[in-house]
This record gives sequence, structure tokens and C-alpha cells, in this order.
Amino acid sequence: FAAAPAPLLVFRSPLPNAIIAPNTPILLRFNRAMIDYASQTERGLAELSIAPTTASQVRWLDDRSILVQAQWQVGQQYQLKLQNLNDLLGIPVQTTEWQVQVSEPSLIAPPTTQILQADQALEWAFEGLLDQTTTQQLIERIQFTPAVSATWQVQYQPDPQPQTIIQALPEAAW
Repeated sequence: FAAAPAPLLVFRSPLPNAIIAPNTPILLRFNRAMIDYASQTERGLAELSIAPTTASQVRWLDDRSILVQAQWQVGQQYQLKLQNLNDLLGIPVQTTEWQVQVSEPSLIAPPTTQILQADQALEWAFEGLLDQTTTQQLIERIQFTPAVSATWQVQYQPDPQPQTIIQALPEAAW
């Protein structure tokens, strides 16, 4: 008798060399069952490596589909490698490698004031409704010279054009 052919990765998203948003999940689908879904729904995916390393959550959608939500860093390029993942027969999927680039959110309205009042807020508006992790990464990248302590606020404007507004209020004065 003939041995069964290796299972195939029939769908993956994002595609190789994709530029992705910071909240983009990884979706993998195989041509046949990879786990016993009834008993292994909590199974992780150690067979998928992401470099540089980042935290991620894995959820099996069924016996052949996996959703991975990684905590991507804005502007970072990642190498992904799937290897040594066996199907229910113990046959491994062919090793697959690809890379993705996490996009910078589009700044649509930078602060425009040249002369600031002592207690005036500065605002940055970014395209889209950004998640908390991404907005925190953006806030950490904004630096004032000379250094000024600021209180940060995030607002979401869904209409007419979805955007995230980050506001810096000086704790004392600019």
C-alpha cells in the first residue's frame, strides 16, 4: 500500500511579504484534519515560530484551521516559520517560511500649531480605529525636547472617516 501524501497548507494569511496592520491575525488552513478538535481545542501552535519573538494567542477554529493573534510591533518586520506540524496520521506538513512587515499607522493630521499656549493640548489624528496596543506604541514613540511630562488621552471618531486621535496635555506647561 502507498503512504498518505503530506498534508498541505492550502491557505495562509497574511501572504508572504505582505504589509499588514498592527492588529492583523494569522490564519492558516490545511487540506485535512491536523488535530482531534473535540479533545484538543486548547492546543497551542509551538510549531509556528515568529522572529523577533512576540506574544501571541492561538485558537483552533476547527480541526484544520488556526487563528493566531500576535502582538505585532508597529514598523517591525517579522519572519514566520511553520515546521514539524504533524497531521492526525503523524505526517508532517512541509516547512513553510515567510515574512511580513507591520505598517505604520497613517498620520492624517499632525499637530499644526507653531506657538503653543502653556496648557494647550497637542493632537495627532491617525487613519482608522487603532487598538490600545498600537496607540500605546505610538505614544511611547512621541518625544518632546526639552522633555515635558504629559497626560495622554485617546479618542475614537468613527464617522465620517474612522480615525484615532491621540492628545497630549502638558502636566505643568509647555
